[in-house]
Amino acid sequence: LRFALPEKADSTDVLINEILFNPRANGVDFLEIYNNSLKYINLKNWKLANTENGILENEKQITTKNFMLAPFTYLALTDDPEVIKNGYPNNSDGEFLKSTLPSFPDDEGSVVLADSTGKIIDQFLYIKALHSPLIKDEEGVSLERISFQQATQVSSNWKSATSFSGFATPGYVNSNARPEA
Repeated sequence: LRFALPEKADSTDVLINEILFNPRANGVDFLEIYNNSLKYINLKNWKLANTENGILENEKQITTKNFMLAPFTYLALTDDPEVIKNGYPNNSDGEFLKSTLPSFPDDEGSVVLADSTGKIIDQFLYIKALHSPLIKDEEGVSLERISFQQATQVSSNWKSATSFSGFATPGYVNSNARPEA
């Protein structure tokens, strides 16, 4: 049993770390976030959304219950954790939270992470061209962040998950993660 007092998140405390926006047949999308701070952060009433011309659309609450995101932990958000666990068995012991996600179109889209006050904590505009050109079929392959030191929107900071990892690492360190100093 852990006891922790939650703290307010600043920008760069919680980062978008991985996204699966083109799942396999009968699969589901997921979004992974990472607590990049020493803080315990309560995700109650935090939101995910899409953005269009700087305006938040399709807002979805991550959870209406208290949920502490511990320091330096990964959390995969998805409509159906069991489908993700079965589809990526190498990572079935990772941290998952059942949560309704906004729309993640297969070609390009956006995701915004906002705290309970509506403050944008992180956002990512993705396109399928960020996937490795060596991948013949992006279906079921996630995009992973490489470094927490680089900004989310730097396109060179994203890469397709490796085949060695099973093409996604929900709830775990990314297969392409660069060790940080």
